[in-house]
Amino acid sequence: MNRLHKKALILRQEGKSYGEISKITNIPKSTLSSWLNGVVLSKESQERINKKAHKTSLDGLIKRNKQQTVSAQNNAKNIRELAMKTIKEISNDNLLLIGVSLYWAEGYKRLKIRNGKEITSHIIGFTNSDPDMVLAFIIFLKKILEVPQEKIFVEMRLFSHLDARDTLLYWMDITGLSETQFKKTDVSV
Repeated sequence: MNRLHKKALILRQEGKSYGEISKITNIPKSTLSSWLNGVVLSKESQERINKKAHKTSLDGLIKRNKQQTVSAQNNAKNIRELAMKTIKEISNDNLLLIGVSLYWAEGYKRLKIRNGKEITSHIIGFTNSDPDMVLAFIIFLKKILEVPQEKIFVEMRLFSHLDARDTLLYWMDITGLSETQFKKTDVSV
C-alpha cells in the first residue's frame, strides 16, 4: 500500500466522502472506489457521510427547483410576448370561447338542489390562482355575460404563510374590484 493509498484510507475512516478525498489527494473517485470498497466505517463516520450526502442532495434539488422556476418564468414570458404579437385584439367571439373554456376547466358546475328540486340559476364559480386567468374570466363575465361589476365577488383561499392583507391588495389591483367585493378568506395550513 503506497503513501496516497494510506492517506485515502485514513481520510475515509475519518468519514470523508470519495469526493472530499479526491479533492484532497487528487486521486480519481473511481480509483478511490476500488481502493476503499471494502472499508468498514464507524457509525459516526457513516453518519457523517450520510448527512453530507443528504445535504448535497437537498442543495442540488433546491438549486434545480430554482433553475426550473426561472426557466418556467422565462418560457411563460416568451409565450405571452409571442401571443401578444400574434393576437392583436381579442374579439367578443374569442372572449366567449376563452370564458367558456375557462369555466369548463376551472368552473363550479355542480347543480344546486333545494327541497328535492333543481335550482335553475346558481352562482357562477371559478377557481384559479393565475392572475391572467382570473382577470380574463372577470372580463368574460362583464363583457360577454354582462354581469355588473358590483355583482362580482371573490373568496380567497390562502396558505398560512401568506399575509391576508397583502394578498387582498394584490388581488384588488389585479381584478379592479373593491375591498367590499372580497368575501371571507379561508386559510389552509
